[in-house]
Amino acid sequence: MKKSLLVLLVAVVSVCFSITAYAIQETQIDGWKFPLVGADAGKLYDFITLAKPNYSHWNHLPGTTELSPSKAPHGALVSTYANKIALDSRKDEKGLADGSIIVMENYNSDKKLEGCTVMYKIKDYNPEAGDWFWVKYAVPSGYVVESGKVESCISCHFERKSGDFLFSAK
Repeated sequence: MKKSLLVLLVAVVSVCFSITAYAIQETQIDGWKFPLVGADAGKLYDFITLAKPNYSHWNHLPGTTELSPSKAPHGALVSTYANKIALDSRKDEKGLADGSIIVMENYNSDKKLEGCTVMYKIKDYNPEAGDWFWVKYAVPSGYVVESGKVESCISCHFERKSGDFLFSAK
């Protein structure tokens, strides 16, 4: 009985330690340390909006400009930002590197911000769709409208599979 209790206690402590170690894992992207957010739209929103500097201080994705013309579902105008990982890996024949984040602010024709869409590359997340995790946020609340393997995003971007699912210049 005592031996079984000891084995159970050791197992519980091991599991708790593993969970804690996983929860505090960090990675370094663009010179910042932050918790791995994985396929979690809420944590991703916190990272892109609360990190110092936040995504609005990232560079525009090459081939785009401030308030570039666009079309549905993104709105009449968009501003597209990319983190350093995405910018540094954009010429790689394999596509953008894991950890790449593309943030697109969606504006109407009156230049009013109406939403924000994000592509976040996660290793082995969804190989059929370039390992992209897709999110659409409402603004300014950050409410997650859609996230994950969003079929409407994947089916539209699939025509750009050879360009790592990006419409903007790689």
